[in-house]
Amino acid sequence: MRINKIIILMLSLILSATLINACSREPEPIDYGKDMCSYCKMSIVEKQFGTELITKKGKLEKFDSIECLAAFLQSGVISSGDILSCWITDYYHPGNFLKADESFYLHSENLRSPMGEFLSGYSNINEAKKSMNQHGGNILNWNEVKSLVKKNWLDN
Repeated sequence: MRINKIIILMLSLILSATLINACSREPEPIDYGKDMCSYCKMSIVEKQFGTELITKKGKLEKFDSIECLAAFLQSGVISSGDILSCWITDYYHPGNFLKADESFYLHSENLRSPMGEFLSGYSNINEAKKSMNQHGGNILNWNEVKSLVKKNWLDN
């Protein structure tokens, strides 16, 4: 009888650990050329611009650009309370994901992004300034990016 209780307890602990781990998801690599953008439904092809959103239930949404992620967030498809995290690709280091709300952004008409909003993301202010020196434009934070996309895409 005691052995059965120990086995049940161990199985419960393993199941709990598995469920907790499943909910603490990290971004996963984008399969460029095959994965589709959850917002515009186009194929994700440019490695410097792919973005992801993870819900609290562990659902992963992928996007071909920063602007598609920002528009999707504001579209109401997913409640803000259901979002676990948002990730962008580091422009200078494709394959590296950065937390969207901790990143720096360049809005430059000389650096085209897949959907034409001219947004690129960087891990730190120095990399954003380096890109701004090459391409011109303005450095933005995540809230400014969302406001820009709302104004240019959703309010028109």
